[in-house]
Amino acid sequence: MSGKNFIKIILPLGMALSLGLPSFEAAQAVPVVASLAYSQRLQQLPEMQRSAVLRGALNDSGYFCRRVASASPNKEGYDNLAMWSVRCQNDKTDFQDFAVFLGPDGSAQIRQCKDTQSLNLSACHFSDTPEKDKTQKSKH
Repeated sequence: MSGKNFIKIILPLGMALSLGLPSFEAAQAVPVVASLAYSQRLQQLPEMQRSAVLRGALNDSGYFCRRVASASPNKEGYDNLAMWSVRCQNDKTDFQDFAVFLGPDGSAQIRQCKDTQSLNLSACHFSDTPEKDKTQKSKH
């Protein structure tokens, strides 16, 4: 097959096939089953152990987390990664929010929640009312 015939046949075929593929945003929606299974096992752990696993992932990734104040699994993930929203408390007034993306093998990728929108990632969601919010409400 000559180079011209290759371009005439393969290039249009590739373009036609790519039109039927899901968009980048669709890949974000639901993580693969293996990641969900790991996330579900993490969710079944007692709170203290779950917090230790998430805290370890954060600290191993170069972020400092003295104590996990809140952790919630997200319904959405990214590609083949399940997502958890984690709020760390480093002292009485220092809170930081992180998106922890878990791979099927238990590996973790960390992003700060404040950066997720600019990176086109799912937003962080916390299912419970963290101590930070309770403290702020009681001061008003």
